[in-house]
Amino acid sequence: MEETFRLIEKWDDPHFLSARKLSVALGKESSKLSPDAVIDKVENDPELRSSVALMLNYFDFIRLSIKHERLDLEVIKAQLGPVALLTLNRFDAWIRKQASHYQQDIAEFRKMMTP
Repeated sequence: MEETFRLIEKWDDPHFLSARKLSVALGKESSKLSPDAVIDKVENDPELRSSVALMLNYFDFIRLSIKHERLDLEVIKAQLGPVALLTLNRFDAWIRKQASHYQQDIAEFRKMMTP
């Protein structure tokens, strides 16, 4: 259980704050952006691309930790599920352009976080 709370707290670390700010800024624009525009924005902005990768790698670490029973799924889902799903939805067009194994891992994590 301690690992569960440690990972939840990690979401508030300063290095994630910058990534989250960029994600929120894009989220405010995303309703006006086509999927191709989202892809272009991520691909052409190294800071945004790095932020997206940081968040998705964090989500993948959570996915693996859940699979190996290191975390409490229900606590993680309650605390991070909504923001994780929002983030995945925001960058879905870009995610769909990635390698298939990466997309499968994201799909598995999405399923874990879905209520």
